[in-house]
Amino acid sequence: MQIDKIEILPIGPEGELFQISDGELYALLETEGMGMPWDDLIDRATLHPDICDYMIRWLSQHGVLVGSPHPPHLVWDDLAHDVAAARLL
Repeated sequence: MQIDKIEILPIGPEGELFQISDGELYALLETEGMGMPWDDLIDRATLHPDICDYMIRWLSQHGVLVGSPHPPHLVWDDLAHDVAAARLL
C-alpha cells in the first residue's frame, strides 16, 4: 500500500513486521503484540496523516538505501510515544 510517499509491505506470515519505504530509503516497522491482521493495521496506520508524516521523517533520518543489509527498526510503541494518533490503534 502506498500512501503519499510511504509504502508499507508486510514481511512474513505473523503480521508483526513490515517494510516501510519512501522509494529510496527503507526500514523495518515492528508491531509485536498489536494482535490485529496486517491489512487492518496498514489501513489504520495510514488513516491519519500524522502517522505517515512521522514515518517519512523517521525514514529520512534513520533509513538506509533500498537493498542495503541490516535496515534499522522502528518499533510501533516508540512511534506511538511520539504520535498521539498512533495510540488510538
